[in-house]
Amino acid sequence: MRTPYRESEDALRVMVKPRAIPFREWLSYEFTRRLPDEATLEFQWEELAVPVQLQATGKSEEAFRIFRMNCKRFGEVWPTHIGMMGAESGAGNYPAALEHARKALAQAPDPMNRKNLESAVALLEAGKPVK
Repeated sequence: MRTPYRESEDALRVMVKPRAIPFREWLSYEFTRRLPDEATLEFQWEELAVPVQLQATGKSEEAFRIFRMNCKRFGEVWPTHIGMMGAESGAGNYPAALEHARKALAQAPDPMNRKNLESAVALLEAGKPVK
């Protein structure tokens, strides 16, 4: 027996504007826009992309604590370095952000991530924040 849907039990509800894309066999999601205080997370599947806007809530110290905890838990892997790169860049600590960007670049699994991280390294070397 199927349980009836109850809107009152939703944990999260967001309004989105889907857009058409070329066919994708597998569900994928990626951050298509990343800034220190906002990001766009986009889900893509079959012929539809669904972007979701995320906004920071002013809890940067808590976020930093979580990124550090993530690094301790998962170690020297590229996603943890990307998180720390963003946190350090957002805090204005570009030398530390650059260190994490270089570590992530050395471990990047594919050309798209390498290209994004090469751009991040160039920005940080110029003393600019990662966007």
